[in-house]
Amino acid sequence: MDKVAEPAIGPQTALAVMQSVPRWLVWQAVPEPGKKPRKVPFYTNGTRRSGTLDTDADRAQLATYDQAKGVLAGRGDDWGLAFALGPDGSGRHWQGVDFDDVQANGLGGLANAVPGYVEFSPSREGAHAIGYGRAFATLGSNTSGIEAYAAGRFFTVTEHVIRDGALVDLAEYVEQALAPRHGAARTSQASDSVETVPVDAKTVTELRSALAHMPSDDRDFWVRMGMALRELGPTGDGLWTEWSQKSEKYDPKDAARVWRSLNPADTGYQAVFAAAARQGWVNPASGAAQLGAPAPASGENAGDLLARLSVDWTGEDDDEVPDIVEGLVADEDVTLLGGHGGVGKSFLALQMACAVALGEPVLDCDTRQARVLYYSAEDGRKRLMRRLRRVTETFDYDPEGLRERLLVLDASEVDPLYGEELRDVGTAGRAHMMKHLGETAPFRNLQAMVDAFDPQLVIIDGASDTFDGNEIARREVRAFIKLLRQVHTKRRVGVMLLVHIDRASARGYSSNDDGYAGNAQWHNSCRRRMYLQQKVEKDDDDGSVISESFVLRVMKNTDGPPAPDRELARDNNGLWRPGVHIGGELAREAGPDPRLTVAALIRDAYDRGQFVTTSLSPNATTGVHGMLSGHPEWPRRLRKAKQTKDVVLGLERDGILGREPFAKPDRHTGERWFVLRDPNKPFERPAGSGGE
Repeated sequence: MDKVAEPAIGPQTALAVMQSVPRWLVWQAVPEPGKKPRKVPFYTNGTRRSGTLDTDADRAQLATYDQAKGVLAGRGDDWGLAFALGPDGSGRHWQGVDFDDVQANGLGGLANAVPGYVEFSPSREGAHAIGYGRAFATLGSNTSGIEAYAAGRFFTVTEHVIRDGALVDLAEYVEQALAPRHGAARTSQASDSVETVPVDAKTVTELRSALAHMPSDDRDFWVRMGMALRELGPTGDGLWTEWSQKSEKYDPKDAARVWRSLNPADTGYQAVFAAAARQGWVNPASGAAQLGAPAPASGENAGDLLARLSVDWTGEDDDEVPDIVEGLVADEDVTLLGGHGGVGKSFLALQMACAVALGEPVLDCDTRQARVLYYSAEDGRKRLMRRLRRVTETFDYDPEGLRERLLVLDASEVDPLYGEELRDVGTAGRAHMMKHLGETAPFRNLQAMVDAFDPQLVIIDGASDTFDGNEIARREVRAFIKLLRQVHTKRRVGVMLLVHIDRASARGYSSNDDGYAGNAQWHNSCRRRMYLQQKVEKDDDDGSVISESFVLRVMKNTDGPPAPDRELARDNNGLWRPGVHIGGELAREAGPDPRLTVAALIRDAYDRGQFVTTSLSPNATTGVHGMLSGHPEWPRRLRKAKQTKDVVLGLERDGILGREPFAKPDRHTGERWFVLRDPNKPFERPAGSGGE
């Protein structure tokens, strides 16, 4: 192959040089259960990039910057640009440094000091640096949060630039500034007493066979096996990675944290295999896996298990269990109440607790009177007292009745209900302490209090103070929700858990519909989930707040269709009340919500035969903004088409606007807006609305 000329760096910035060389790919985010999406690279011809990289054949398929941008045109947010690292045939290498989660890993100083081109990673939590120079030893993934490569990898390119200076050689910076930090983190993962053990090919085969049939989601066994395999050096690392990737729960960072906490006596792959043999997972003679399912951990035989777990669907149906708060809070299962920090979830939950204890309606919803235990892990005694007095005085509740049926606990200084604690797993009188992840002593204390008070509703405020596991690990989240279902040891009760929404939604004034923090298992494990959403409209010019509203949305109801969104309002004491509901006859109000005016103008135009099309393009002259923004009654706050679009989509979502086809003068078919009579009956049209 002819020698490839080095890029003409000259006075150009690093990004400009990168854009001038054919090193470009595209990537797609592929979801993986319980993990972050995996970024899969593709050549611009649509072929997935895999196998041996940094070859002539690989480099021949890399594209120009313009070609890669052209491929991305029209694709969604799950696609992006990528740049191939490695040798370019001239004797020099394209290099890359990845700083993962800069704040959490304390990498701000190093990331700020890296020379050359630096940009934000797709998550905006990390940083990527790209350089060009000599090869250096790879710094792979470990707990340092630092990775550095000069071959065999690609880097996503967001073009969200932090610094775009001259293109520089990063080798010296990697070797002198990053390698010591990276090496210290790697060393800290292993105990000083662990030595590499030689292993032959036959043993490796037996180990791989055994691991293929071992459960990778058993926490204690998984951790001990990881410790044992590390004794085998690179061979063990490879086997552990191959095996542990089957687990939905663990990632290398979590493994490193747990390994550092273990007793060195737990290591030794031979001892671990002996323990596996006792469980029936492997053959004790050779260490090879038995080809069969492990025995039930409970010790029950198959007949007992069948009798206990089988469902007699031909028998009499169980009685339907009514909601504790109609349409909002389910009985005998877990209900989530989510929202921004400080939006008022705790006050709303406390109002519900008081209403249920007295059998009073709340937010125009009927309640089923029941005893309530409110476990406050966030707010302390003084704040709870003030809020309870406000609720009692505002709604004229009977204090004596509340004392009898409502128990409020200040658990703000109590340890989490789910997390790690030391347990003695020794035998024959010898103590051996090992860390256990699951229910803690505070949860067992809560169970005892629940059994003694015997409530039908337990409210836990909130998940961030009671769950000390990995919020993005599906297995841990699911275990916590299952634990809450057992909070009463004698029967099933309703549990309402308060949760925060994700950090991306909490920034600014906008919110994702399903914006709960952490893994989707928070949503999937619960029978019902609600979202207390704050909507704040800001002026695009000066950033001032124009209007504020609140909506309580039922995002999931496994027993039927979710209840309609409820508009809420807060009084001066912070208490929640039903907000103004849009009725059948639309009135032009000069209040903070411009929706009524927009809907009324659309209705008037419809009645005149001036149909407003459903196009939401900013330049659509027949759309809502294009046709109606010049009307004298048009809300002055809706100066831009984007603001109008948000209002119109909200009206459609709330069942106030509908779409219908119509024949245009040129005989083509179009689509227009029409106003529905009643938001609660979105399929009932007003008289004369047309739509034939």
